[in-house]
Amino acid sequence: VVKYKGRSAYAVYGDKYVGNSAHGEGSVRLARALGIPSSSVSGGVSSGVTYIIFPDSHVTLKNGTTSQSKINAVGRLYAR
Repeated sequence: VVKYKGRSAYAVYGDKYVGNSAHGEGSVRLARALGIPSSSVSGGVSSGVTYIIFPDSHVTLKNGTTSQSKINAVGRLYAR
């Protein structure tokens, strides 16, 4: 879970570049979901972001392409 100014979003921590996938695309989506400026040139914030990492959650996400809906479902499962 990533939190910023009262908003929260589930995300993959440390994804891997595969083939022609857009590198950094997840970071842009996450920034937008949290209300953080998402520009690769001038975006981001210097503080105030909290990361809560669920150990071994990667095992649940391993098989194939991971959609945002699956990331959300696994995040909710581990957050209980």
